[in-house]
Amino acid sequence: MDCRNCKNEKCIIRQHCLSEWLDYVQRVKTPTHLYERKRIFSEGDLVHGLYIVCTGKIMLSMAIDDKHDDIVRLAGEGQILGHRGFYDDMTYPVSADTITPSELAFIPIEDFIKLVRKNSDFALFLISFYASELLHSDRKLQLQISGSDREKALYALQRVYEAFADKKAEDLWLELGLDLEKLANFASLSPEDFVEILDEFKAESKLVLEGDQIHVLDVDFFRKSIN
Repeated sequence: MDCRNCKNEKCIIRQHCLSEWLDYVQRVKTPTHLYERKRIFSEGDLVHGLYIVCTGKIMLSMAIDDKHDDIVRLAGEGQILGHRGFYDDMTYPVSADTITPSELAFIPIEDFIKLVRKNSDFALFLISFYASELLHSDRKLQLQISGSDREKALYALQRVYEAFADKKAEDLWLELGLDLEKLANFASLSPEDFVEILDEFKAESKLVLEGDQIHVLDVDFFRKSIN
């Protein structure tokens, strides 16, 4: 995908960088195509750069112990990966894996820093993005401590909506690529409890679950909850 004539309206580079810098990004980036369920980077790896998701769906997780991971974020088209490693230790604190076949653009760290310094709108966006990420982390922690199962499930579905949905569509389908066990993990619920909550939403005509897709029947319900 060529940054200079990219049609992806969700891309943060296209949205927030000056047009004359798109040629620079095109020159310094390394495009990567990965099949589904492929590792992008692992928790503890040294940070050499950041990634932009051109197409596809990504899952980010953090190890709880040797056998279990906690899914902490989902990322879709146009979103950034690797920013959590941009601190003193310069190691990724999470692992990233593709959910679906994906195209990524890798930008070396020194080029990314130059891009931020020369594009004030991009720098302001990143400040807002980091603040939003912190709020999401705080909200998830709050729900883990005192939230009901229904609140946890709803919040997880809202995050799926934010990451993957076409927000302009009236008839909304979420193609998850995640099985119910992973989706329940993202909601900090057992699979049994998560399915029970989905059944409640179905009975209330909020959504219908079909395989790894969710048909959102009440789009306003999700949009209002997010906003």
